[in-house]
Amino acid sequence: MSETPKKRIDENEMLRYQRLIFYSEEVEKINELLSDFLDSTQAKATLVVDIEGHLVTKMGYTKSIDTESLSALIAGSFASTKQVAKILGEEEFSEIFHQGKTDSIYISLIRDRSMVVVVFD
Repeated sequence: MSETPKKRIDENEMLRYQRLIFYSEEVEKINELLSDFLDSTQAKATLVVDIEGHLVTKMGYTKSIDTESLSALIAGSFASTKQVAKILGEEEFSEIFHQGKTDSIYISLIRDRSMVVVVFD
């Protein structure tokens, strides 16, 4: 049985409503804040990623990082972590931290729509 045209339109409208849109002025302001953050923390890089895995913006040393792939993987990681939280009876885990030998990564949810990612040594 195929979907009715009205149902498809309703679903499309819902997707448009849920999609997070950043305007150039907002990205410029975010970049200023990220730059200040990097200066004060000496982190290597920081990214803002939407929950769908799209890179919104990045600052710092990112030349050696595939930021597009990292963004998609972080969104997937956060989605699976959300399910882990539910299994454990938590509403959500709003932060993730991964520690490596030389680099570490901190991820924090921002208002259920995006994440800030910090790469540091």
